[in-house]
Amino acid sequence: MLFKLRKDERGLLDALLRDDRASRLSIQYMEGAAIGEDPDCIYVLVEGPEDLLEAAKGILGEGRILGGDEADRVLSKMRELEDRAAEGLGSIFG
Repeated sequence: MLFKLRKDERGLLDALLRDDRASRLSIQYMEGAAIGEDPDCIYVLVEGPEDLLEAAKGILGEGRILGGDEADRVLSKMRELEDRAAEGLGSIFG
């Protein structure tokens, strides 16, 4: 599940990261500028069991869930950046 927050909503991300239930989720976040998207936004990818995802929705708000083409594009860019970072790390230790 991908969420889109404005930078001034950073407190919601902090609340998610502090939450006991949500801390059991896989949470990745990137600023929009880092992936060539809206520089005033933070994209938050949350993955895990449905019951825990409900906790994340409760904190971040269902209205911030990103879908459609924008979600596909952002997820692709996030994964590409993650893959490049892993390749770089592999060349250091490989």
